[in-house]
Amino acid sequence: MDYVHRAEREARLARAIAGLSSRQRISLLRIMGDPPKLENVPPEYWNGQFTEWMGVMTPELESIFVDSAELMIADFPGLGVDWNMVNQSAADWARRYGSTLVRDIDARTLQGVRDAVGDFYEQGLTLGQLREKLGRWYGPNRASTLATTETTRAAVEGERGITDDLARQGIVMVEVWQTNNDELVCPLCGPRHGKTEGDGWTRGDGPPAHPNCRCWTTHELPVVAP
Repeated sequence: MDYVHRAEREARLARAIAGLSSRQRISLLRIMGDPPKLENVPPEYWNGQFTEWMGVMTPELESIFVDSAELMIADFPGLGVDWNMVNQSAADWARRYGSTLVRDIDARTLQGVRDAVGDFYEQGLTLGQLREKLGRWYGPNRASTLATTETTRAAVEGERGITDDLARQGIVMVEVWQTNNDELVCPLCGPRHGKTEGDGWTRGDGPPAHPNCRCWTTHELPVVAP
């Protein structure tokens, strides 16, 4: 089944991202001044954004990873894992992937700010219109998309943390891509529904396969021939 704590964890992460983004937008507008000048923003500001984003994303990603791992192994009571190894995998993955994610977020945000400030002068925007444009990068819609996408990713990685530990014990599980299998499923994910890893998709394909993806995977023990 889908990650059972999805709604609650998505909402929590979205609130944290939205709160951080709102504070950062207010700070950015204050530093740029009136009229806004991007050259007024020192490099330290962007470095600080990276640190703030890591402070929000990394612990949440790690927590969802571990929570998903615990839920998965509960479905296989006869199997045991090394929780020290799983917890370390969670911390390592969240720190490594979180850094990559946040650098991408920062790069896209900086480009978005540059474009918005450029439009301010080229199109004669008001400060209110500039704030609205910046909302695309610091607003609730982006927060919601990031929360959905990264909750999916961390939940899937948590289950894979379990299967990786089991594989070290010689127990290789079969991973199966799952969707809601309804009319809302996108053309990319729909054909993967019910397909095992290697049958048209690999781990590198997701889930998530795209922003706002809510697909998940299930795992099965291999069928042993009689």
